[in-house]
Amino acid sequence: MPTFADLDIDVPLFAAPIDAAKDFAGTRTCLLCGQRWPCFLLGRDHEVIATCDECCRAVPVNARRRSGGCPRCGRTISIRETLQVVPELLTKVYACAGCLRAGRWAQTMVTELGVVRWPDGFSPAADQPALGPARSAFQELLRTPVYATFQGENWLVCHDVPMTFLGQWCRTDLDAARPGAGAVLLAEIVEDSQPDMLWESGLGESIGTSPAGVYVFRCERCGRLRAHSDCG
Repeated sequence: MPTFADLDIDVPLFAAPIDAAKDFAGTRTCLLCGQRWPCFLLGRDHEVIATCDECCRAVPVNARRRSGGCPRCGRTISIRETLQVVPELLTKVYACAGCLRAGRWAQTMVTELGVVRWPDGFSPAADQPALGPARSAFQELLRTPVYATFQGENWLVCHDVPMTFLGQWCRTDLDAARPGAGAVLLAEIVEDSQPDMLWESGLGESIGTSPAGVYVFRCERCGRLRAHSDCG
């Protein structure tokens, strides 16, 4: 499966194969731009960014509810006003990676330092201070796909900025990254479980055979790998 970079889509924080993205739906017609492109199925966690005709304000409209009110003038805005292609029965909304990068739709992203929301909201975790100058670096996550997990994402951070997601790794991936010492690498990078137990009883040779997930990130400043794990 190609990465976004292989398809000439600039998503700097997501270096994993595109099918590692949550809600990835393959190549479809994007309802926001009308182009055939790698798309996502939009639901309750996604917002289409519409424009209020009355006050020209950008307004997030929940993709599941299909309509919302402008916070400035109160006008009701329907998602249909933003779509370029409107099927007769609008049961599913597909939007492409290009439109995500262009800011036509967005999602909330959970990080280890807090939650990032459109357009510039950041709710720090209870034990974390406000980010200050690093806040802008987290806004890139609003234009980055959420990665698929068993129990929910937790985007990792190094040097106070988001790391690059490399994908869900199994034993084969860890052994390839550290030949003959995949279990040692796992113990070094995963921080939220017992690595020995995870290697012996939870981690499969391939993604499809693994009842546990190990989600690996790389720091672009120092090259450090970090990971978190969960299970299905």
